[in-house]
Amino acid sequence: MIKQERFMFKGYKKAVCLIFLFLVCAAIFCEEEEKSEKTFPDAEFNTEISLEINYPWNVFLSASEYIKLNSRISDKKYTELSIKGILALTSLEASFGMKFVYLNFADFFTEFSAGSGWCFEKAFLYGLAGSGNLRGRKKIVPYNFSKAVFSLNSGFDFHFNLAEVLTGDWFNLVFRTVQGIKYRALIPAEETDFWFWQNGFTESRNGALYSASYSVEYSMPLYINKLALKLITEKKLYAPISGTVNEAEKLWDFELSFSLFFKPADFVTIKLEPSWASTVLYESDSEKVYFIYKRLNKNKMQALNFKNISAAVSFSF
Repeated sequence: MIKQERFMFKGYKKAVCLIFLFLVCAAIFCEEEEKSEKTFPDAEFNTEISLEINYPWNVFLSASEYIKLNSRISDKKYTELSIKGILALTSLEASFGMKFVYLNFADFFTEFSAGSGWCFEKAFLYGLAGSGNLRGRKKIVPYNFSKAVFSLNSGFDFHFNLAEVLTGDWFNLVFRTVQGIKYRALIPAEETDFWFWQNGFTESRNGALYSASYSVEYSMPLYINKLALKLITEKKLYAPISGTVNEAEKLWDFELSFSLFFKPADFVTIKLEPSWASTVLYESDSEKVYFIYKRLNKNKMQALNFKNISAAVSFSF
C-alpha cells in the first residue's frame, strides 16, 4: 500500500511538471509569434488600491501596479505584468504575476507569491501557524514571521463574451472557466507538516493542487455595473500521509460566491460578495484531534456552509 501511494505521488509530481512546462512553452510560443511580426509594444500603467472587509472579521489592504505592454498590430493582444502587496490583520503577502493575452478565447497566466503572518491567539486569529501533534491531540503553534508561505500558480483563462457576436451595451454576458495548477509550500517544513494560513479553518500541507473555477458574469451600463456567479473547485494532487485514517485530503473542495459590483465613478468600484464553502464533516468530538487521527462521518462527508461576506472598495488610476 505504501509503495502504491509513493508511486501515485511520483506520478502526480511528473504530471504537474509536464503541465507547467506545457503552459510556459505555449506562452513563449505566443510571444515569439508576436515578435516575428515585428511588433513593438507600448506600455500602459494602472495603479489600484483596494480595501476589503470580511465577516467573520478580517481586513485586507492591497496596492497593485499593472503594466500593460500593448501590441501595435491589435489592441486585443498584449502582455500584462502585475505587482501586488497585501496587508491583512494577521498576514503580509506580496506577489508578481504575468498574463499573456494573444488569443480571443484564452489567456495564459502565471503568478508567484510569498507571505508570512502573525497570530492573536486570544481572538483565535492565526495568520500563519502550525498544527502540532501532542499525543494525538492538535496543538496550534504560532509562527509569527519565523516561517513563510510560497506559492506558484499557472494556468489558462478560457472565456467567451456574447458581445463579440451581438453588438450593444446589454449583451456583455461572459462565460469563463479558469484551469490551473497551484503549488504551495511552507518553508522551512516537511511534507508531513500541517499548517494554517490566513485564518483558514482547515489544515494545509506542502504540495500541488488542481484548481478550476467556472463563472458567469453580466455587465450592464447601470449603477449596478456587474453581476457574477462563481464556482471554485480544488483537488489536492499529493497522496495522504502513510498510516493516516483521515481521508479528507482525497475529497474535492468547493466554494460558491455571488458578487455585486457598483460603479459610482469611473475610477471607483464597490463589490459586495457572500460566499459559501464545503466543510469536511467528522465524527463527534474531533475538533481537537490531530489531523491524521480524525475520522470522517461516513453518512455525510461534506456540507456546504456559509464562509463569509465581504465588502470591498477599489480605486483605479
